[in-house]
Parts: sequence; structure tokens; C-alpha cells
Amino acid sequence: MPRANEIKKGMVLNYNGKLLLVKDIDIQSPTARGAATLYKMRFSDVRTGLKVEERFKGDDIVDTVTLTRRYVDFSYVDG
Repeated sequence: MPRANEIKKGMVLNYNGKLLLVKDIDIQSPTARGAATLYKMRFSDVRTGLKVEERFKGDDIVDTVTLTRRYVDFSYVDG
């Protein structure tokens, strides 16, 4: 499982039981010594479409998910 500092835009995370698609990442580097770099990430929930914001330290371990897209044709019966 990758750390928060290895996450890229477009990846999908499993966080608190939700599948979250990474939309944007802001990196905040502290000026004090010994302080951890913070990663503010904006997500879109894959199932509901709601926007979510979370903050992670660079060393936090996150669970990534691999999703596959399938093309589907819907057939409708008239009548």
C-alpha cells in the first residue's frame, strides 16, 4: 500500500469504507523543522458523486483500489 505522498491525481482510494477518486492535491510544506508535509486532497465519491476533502501526512499509509471500466450495451424491449 502506498503512502500519501505517492498518490497521484486520478487514483482511487478506499478510505473509511468509501471509494474516492482523487481530483486535486495541494501540498503544504511547513516552515518549522520536524513538522510533516501535509497533503490536502479533494475527492469525488465513486458511488454517490459527492465531493470530499481530507488531509494526510506524507507518511500516512492509504489503501488504493484498481477499478476497471466495462462498456455495456443496454437493450430495451418496446411494448
